Amino acid sequence: HSKWQVDLFLAQKWSGEPIESEEMKPQWFDFDKIPYSQMWADDAIWLPEILKGKSVQGEVILETKTKIKSHTLVFE
Repeated sequence: HSKWQVDLFLAQKWSGEPIESEEMKPQWFDFDKIPYSQMWADDAIWLPEILKGKSVQGEVILETKTKIKSHTLVFE
């Protein structure tokens, strides 16, 4: 089992071009067209709240990339 600590940052402005990596091909989406079904399962829980301007703190335990075992997230 792996345990990761993830810190999230929201940028209000961007300059330059995103660069593709082995893990990801950067793409831009309108908020209402974000492809959550292609992302890690927990992204659909916290990302909409972050995009509304809230902060999040807590823990997510995943069984697999597509299945959440449990989560305790608090949004402010």
